[in-house]
Amino acid sequence: MNENNGKIVLRVEKLSKSYGSLKAVDNLSFRIYAGEIVGLLGPNGAGKTTTLKVLSTMLSPLEGHFSILGVSDSKQEEIRKLIGVLPEKTGFPKSLSGEEYLTYFGQLYGLSKKEASNKTKALLNLLGLENVGDKLVSTYSHGMGQRLSFARALINDPKILLLDEPTFGFDPRGQKDLLNLIKNVARTKQVAILLSSHLLEVVEEICSKVIILNQGKMIASGSIDEIKKKISFSRERWRIKVSLRDVNRTLMILSKNNGVKANKDMEKKTDILISLDGNDIPSTNEILKEIIREDVEILAFSQEQGHLSDAFLSITEENK
Repeated sequence: MNENNGKIVLRVEKLSKSYGSLKAVDNLSFRIYAGEIVGLLGPNGAGKTTTLKVLSTMLSPLEGHFSILGVSDSKQEEIRKLIGVLPEKTGFPKSLSGEEYLTYFGQLYGLSKKEASNKTKALLNLLGLENVGDKLVSTYSHGMGQRLSFARALINDPKILLLDEPTFGFDPRGQKDLLNLIKNVARTKQVAILLSSHLLEVVEEICSKVIILNQGKMIASGSIDEIKKKISFSRERWRIKVSLRDVNRTLMILSKNNGVKANKDMEKKTDILISLDGNDIPSTNEILKEIIREDVEILAFSQEQGHLSDAFLSITEENK
């Protein structure tokens, strides 16, 4: 999303929220544009869920304000018509079927019974619940319940989605399907999305930007690439591929060098990840020559790109 050409959906200005003497959100400001997916990150207790609760009008800010498409947070009923919310934990009425549950919410948003029923059927189909729509919600698995919650968040055609741990409880296939759906909603309907997750690989896959909180304050924000670049440049990472029989021998060779940390990639068992960190470390050419001298055949060698998880840990450690 090009911010210069995009439409601002959510504008947050100097937002703060306290619980007694604890400031859960502290002077938070940011913007989200139409079609953008922004990740909200931070360690436990950083203020992520409190931020989402304030933006969903469940809590009132202590200071500051926010607006959605120019509608002030003081107009709570209007705000609620513009948002879709998927909380981390959702309770369901045990006596309703999935179809009855969604139809009820559709009517709450002003749809006629027929309109709500048609919208419900479309959403059940979209979320892969068309075969269990007539079943009681109490019989749903956790993943099915999460999909139903996401359908409910879409029932009013929101302009912004506030998602708290949306993939919690999903198997890998279900997680991938939901992430594809979120991306599709953002792209085709130009819905803005603010997504909180502890799964950094999810955020790295789906988000164009991230906001990192710690102790209620924003300590970093920007695109994924911008955040990755905040990792110290003194740390180099490389990947070496050798034959399976040479992996342990290569690790022993590398362990003799100061400032060189080497670990086997647990997924690609013939790959070794090397981290060079410090002032008195050998050059990569010296490391390769040393391995070759020991009659180890190097099948591939490449510089390893930093991961969002590396940057997240580095940034939060620096801001303790």
